[in-house]
Amino acid sequence: MSEDERVGHRELLQDFIESYRNETCLWKTTCKDYHDGNKKNAVYDRLIEKYKPIDPNATRDTVVKKINNLRTTYKKELNKIKTSCKSGAGTDEIYKPCLWYFELLSFLYDQEVPRPSTSNIDDDENETQSTTGIGSTSYDFPDSDRDTPTLAYSDNELDTPTPANRSDSERATSISGGVRPRPKKKYIN
Repeated sequence: MSEDERVGHRELLQDFIESYRNETCLWKTTCKDYHDGNKKNAVYDRLIEKYKPIDPNATRDTVVKKINNLRTTYKKELNKIKTSCKSGAGTDEIYKPCLWYFELLSFLYDQEVPRPSTSNIDDDENETQSTTGIGSTSYDFPDSDRDTPTLAYSDNELDTPTPANRSDSERATSISGGVRPRPKKKYIN
């Protein structure tokens, strides 16, 4: 591809990206038309026509793949920037994207950055311990005022047979699918 063809290709791709940016129903998840399949089909038809000068045999699949390729590359560059910022690098050492269309895709920034998460766990200060059952074992979790917990077993747990000292009937029960009660584990400091 000659330099002139490359410049022409770049300009056509810039027009394609601009058209994509104007069609918010394809990329903006909060857009009311984002879930409207009929609207999206019409928009893809317009984008196919916009992409035909680049690829005369363009189909919807070709356009979708191109958009996904552009978005994936943008996301990778964005992650490189974030990684370089988190690493404690100075302002001179922060990654600067060399992707020529990075700025053209900057409208996707809000879509690529995850929303802040919210907790659905109640922060009840009056509750000192919460118990959760996992399978047939229940665990007591200490309140947050204590230091790192250690696992402790009750005295009757020491009487529980290990695989080596089980009787034949206990082995048969475990093989046949019988459920043996498990000891309650507690965290203490």
